[in-house]
Amino acid sequence: MIAISHVGIRTVFFSGLWLFVIIAFFHVFYREDLASNSGQTDSLLDTKTTIMVTPSQQQFKDVKVRVHREFIIDPDERFLAYFAHSGFHNQRVALANAMLLAKILNRTLLMPPILFGPPIPWVRFDKLYEKLLVSTKMGLEHCWKIPDQIPLPAECLNYFSSTTVSWDFLFDMEPIREWHKIIDRWEPSYGWLSQNLRVSLDEDFHFIKDTTLFDYRIHDSSFASPQNVKYKRRLDIKKLEEIDKKVLHLGSLFGLHRVTVEKPDS
Repeated sequence: MIAISHVGIRTVFFSGLWLFVIIAFFHVFYREDLASNSGQTDSLLDTKTTIMVTPSQQQFKDVKVRVHREFIIDPDERFLAYFAHSGFHNQRVALANAMLLAKILNRTLLMPPILFGPPIPWVRFDKLYEKLLVSTKMGLEHCWKIPDQIPLPAECLNYFSSTTVSWDFLFDMEPIREWHKIIDRWEPSYGWLSQNLRVSLDEDFHFIKDTTLFDYRIHDSSFASPQNVKYKRRLDIKKLEEIDKKVLHLGSLFGLHRVTVEKPDS
């Protein structure tokens, strides 16, 4: 039994030794093979291989995100204006309310463009006007001409982080423009309105300024309807129709059911 035990131990020892020699041989051979192929540029293991790609000349192209439209102002024409703010969804809801209100009041809608970039949150009327003014690119036309290797001046640091886009660029607005007159308000300033609409800021503007996000809710019926607790006050269409100023300027029109239509003929 002792002899058999010694034979078994020797067998296991020599088998393990041969296995070690075989592994060592293949390890050395593999390293020599790698070294012999290290100078070949087509080796899959060559981490220094680079691929040069020439971009297609048609890969990038400019698109017109502003649709320029000429407009004619009637001497008796009246207008409805409001401020856009926040993200795209909020701007879309506000535009829908503005179109409905402009139609009911028979006022030409002054439609601001879509604001893309860091959202401009709602703040009180006058403060929102200031924020919209500084977000424009008026007077900054030189920013996009600055070469890449030259540091941007302070006024151009945020130039490429936002832009304005025409609603016509994303949607077919022709049916809506045929349904009611719209003028694109490309700049938020009162000066732009005065110059393009031929109106006076002191004599032709009527402002309804909001102090909270959900300040006013607009009703087409003078009957007392249940007041939505989200809104602070109500504005009646009849009272708005009595405003004889050429420009009726509101603040925010964002909010579901902001303009409540109850009359069948509205």
